[in-house]
Amino acid sequence: MKLKTIVKQFIIYNFLFLLCSSIFIYYFYEPKTDYWLYKAIIKKERFAKSIDKNKIVLVGGSNVLFGINSTMIQEFFKIPTVNFGLHASLQTDYILYRTKNFLKKGDIVIAPFEYPNLLYSNREFKSVKRDFILSYDRKYFINSINFVNKLKIIFSISINEILKKIKRIFNGKFKKEAYPSIYLNENGDYTRKNYKWVNKNNYKAFSISNEFKETLALKDIKKFSKWCKLNGINFYISFPNTLNHDKYYTKDYREYFNFLLYYFKQNDIAIIGKPSDFLFDDKYFFDTDYHLNSDGAKLRTSELIKLLESIISKN
Repeated sequence: MKLKTIVKQFIIYNFLFLLCSSIFIYYFYEPKTDYWLYKAIIKKERFAKSIDKNKIVLVGGSNVLFGINSTMIQEFFKIPTVNFGLHASLQTDYILYRTKNFLKKGDIVIAPFEYPNLLYSNREFKSVKRDFILSYDRKYFINSINFVNKLKIIFSISINEILKKIKRIFNGKFKKEAYPSIYLNENGDYTRKNYKWVNKNNYKAFSISNEFKETLALKDIKKFSKWCKLNGINFYISFPNTLNHDKYYTKDYREYFNFLLYYFKQNDIAIIGKPSDFLFDDKYFFDTDYHLNSDGAKLRTSELIKLLESIISKN
């Protein structure tokens, strides 16, 4: 047998192995390591769908999950409030896709997305998003992702990842759930937060480019805003609680923040607050630069309530 034929067969067999293994592990097997996120989404969606009148919905990544006390907002305004903070790695497009499932005319949606979820310019499927969609949202994978991106997702799974997951399946050893859903209250706030302060010197400011332009992430938000208008839903963009960093006061970052404000206004997207309203000292964070501890969440929520008072009165 010629070497060329052997190499060709080797490539084909490896291709088939990767494809079949990926489909089996991610499509038919639900990984325990991502199960906490699935349970959190189901719990939050169930609560949101159970509300038979207009509600306030807070949407975003984990800065919302940990950083907003929705029960405080609910008690202050006497309006049912849902914390639909998930995992930032699911990205803006998918989080907004899930949010549409339980919105109705008259609802108020507030979206303080993390800055990386305003900055991405490519439709990415990093491990968290990829694994979650393949394992827990197959309908989305089949119906909402084009063929090219389906292939990108499948072939982003390395052989090493497949072998590790196969090993876990057979030995039954899995990583513990990152943030168990048993610590979510009815509204969706995560309640188990320790007080180990982060050291801001260990965290860098988020990266920005030299050219400020409309990103795919911003297009996703603009598209959702238009959908909300068509369906009588009140949509507001806001900004994430972020670890205060000296860089955020430099010319480049001030210009970027001003660009965001300008972009949202130009596209008729209502804004709540400004980026500087939600910069907090490191003593208010407990394990990452987006995760507020309980004191930080109360402080951030109090600031948000002040900004919301005039808006809620109009609605």
